[in-house]
Amino acid sequence: MEGQLADQLSRRSVSPDARGMLLYVTIGHAAYLATDGSVWLEGGDEDPGSVQWSLAKPVERIGALFIATKYYPELQELLPPRPSDAPTCTQCAGRGHVFAEVVCPSCGGLGWVSDEAA
Repeated sequence: MEGQLADQLSRRSVSPDARGMLLYVTIGHAAYLATDGSVWLEGGDEDPGSVQWSLAKPVERIGALFIATKYYPELQELLPPRPSDAPTCTQCAGRGHVFAEVVCPSCGGLGWVSDEAA
């Protein structure tokens, strides 16, 4: 990421190693945006002192960014634009959520199926 967006993001909450911006925290995991645009998920297992990191899959990255746009609207520019021929997501019927505020696992909250989410 370049320019003003990267500068703005660098001043927000950062990961414990100062390599990423906190996107959100929920019970059991957190998501961080790295300066290269990748999203990393932090989670623990049964051992309270254990932390595991994993690179988000494409649809997980989109979902994390989608959730974070609620708090950081400027991240909207990192989500893919909808192509004119993109089909509506059948799992969420285009709503982006499957239940209440639960982000659709098929489209990552976009409401349409993205090649990037595959």
